[in-house]
Amino acid sequence: MTELTALQAFCRVVELGSVTAAARALEIPLPTVSRMLQKLERGLGVALLSRNTRTLRVTTDGMAYYQRIAPLLMELQDAQQALVDVSAQVRGRLVFSAPASIAQLILAPLLADFLERHAGIDHVEIRSTDRLCDLSVDSVDCVIRTGLPEDSRLVARHIVDIPQYFAASPALLSRYGRPQRIEDLANLPFVDYVFRQRAAPLQVQARCADQTVRFSASHLVSADDGQTYVGLGLAGLGVIEAPAYDINRWLSTGELELVLPQWHGDILQFHLMYLYDRHLSRRVRVFADWACEILSQPKWREPAARRE
Repeated sequence: MTELTALQAFCRVVELGSVTAAARALEIPLPTVSRMLQKLERGLGVALLSRNTRTLRVTTDGMAYYQRIAPLLMELQDAQQALVDVSAQVRGRLVFSAPASIAQLILAPLLADFLERHAGIDHVEIRSTDRLCDLSVDSVDCVIRTGLPEDSRLVARHIVDIPQYFAASPALLSRYGRPQRIEDLANLPFVDYVFRQRAAPLQVQARCADQTVRFSASHLVSADDGQTYVGLGLAGLGVIEAPAYDINRWLSTGELELVLPQWHGDILQFHLMYLYDRHLSRRVRVFADWACEILSQPKWREPAARRE
C-alpha cells in the first residue's frame, strides 16, 4: 500500500470515528489499515490517534495534521476525477454548509434522494449554521447562503429567491390589534434577527406588487439563529419576518398567523458559493443542481393554510 493510501485511511478514520468503519469504506482489510496507521505515525514521529480497548480519539497533533492534508487529498481526488469521462459516476466525499433551517427542514430530510441518484458519494457532512464559514480553513466544498459573498475569493451561483412573510402569535395580535393597513404594522413590536452588533434601529421593508414601504420598528428581543427567532415569535414577543418553510408548521396549527398576507418582507436570494481558486468538482456541481431543484419547489415559498 502506498503512503497516499495511508493518508486516505487516516482521514477516513477521523471522519468516521472508527478504524473498522474506515477499513470498510476503503474496502481494505482491517489489519492492513491498522498497520498503515502505525507506520504513518512512526514516520511522522507523533501519535495521531489515541487508542484504548473501548474508544478511539484523534490527538491534537492528529487533528492539526488532518486539517492540513484533508483539503489536499480532496483536490487530488478532484484532479483525478477531472480526467475521467464526464459520464462516469460521481464519487467521493461531500462537505457542505447551509443555514440551520434550510439544512434541518429541507435538505436533510431529502438527502436520501441525492444519495440514491449519486451512489458513488460515500460520505456527506452537513454543517448547519447561519454564519458564513471560511471554506479554506474549514475544509468545506461549498456553502448555501443568502446574498452575495463579501469574500472576493468566492464564486456565487444563484439558486432561488424566496420571499419572507410577516407573522405573529394570536396572543400578540389580540394584545395590539390585528393590522388592517401596512401603516398599522409599525405599531407592533418586532423580533430582531441579527448577525452582527447593530447600533441603528431595526428597519423593516414591506412590499406589495410595485409598492414598497419602509419604517423603523421597536423590538424588545433579538436572536442570531432562525430557530430561536421563530421561537420568540411563538412566545408572543414580537412580529417575525420569515420564509414560509420556517413558519408553515406553526401557520397550519394556528400558533402563528400571517400579518397582512398580501405584503411580504425582504426577499432571500440564495446562492451556492465555492472558492474561486479551487477546481469545481463534479460532486459540487451535481449537488448544486440538486439543491437548486429542491429549493425551487413552490412549497418552500408558499405560506400554509391553517388546518381546521
